[in-house]
Amino acid sequence: MKLAARMKAFSTSIFSELSIYKKQKCSEKNDMIDLSIGSPDLPPPPFVMEALSRYASDPKAYGYTLKGRREFHEAVAFYYQTAHHVTLHPETEIMYAIGSQDGLVHENIRRKPTALAVEEGGVYIFSIY
Repeated sequence: MKLAARMKAFSTSIFSELSIYKKQKCSEKNDMIDLSIGSPDLPPPPFVMEALSRYASDPKAYGYTLKGRREFHEAVAFYYQTAHHVTLHPETEIMYAIGSQDGLVHENIRRKPTALAVEEGGVYIFSIY
C-alpha cells in the first residue's frame, strides 16, 4: 500500500519499537519481564478483584469530572511538598488531566500560564534506548 506523503511525519509507536526490542533480546536468550504496555498477564489477588467488584456495583462510583476531586488535588499538593519541597495550592495550581496532551490544551484554554510543570509519568520505557 502506498501511503500519502503527509504520513511520513508519523513514526512507529514506542510499543512497536519495544516489541521489536523484546524479540531481539529474547532471541539472544535474555530473560525478560515485559512491562511495555502495562496490561497484566496475571490476574490480581482475589481481595483486589473482590474490592473492584464491590466498587463497580456501587451506582455512586460512576460520574464524569472535568476538574478532579478535592482529595486528588490535596494529595498531589502533599506529594509535591514531600517529594520535591514545592508548595502548590490545591485549588489554583493543580489540574486534573487525562493525559499530557489533554492537560496542555485545557490549561492554555483556561488561562495563560506563566509556567507549566508536568510530572514525568510512569512511562519510563523511553529511557531504555
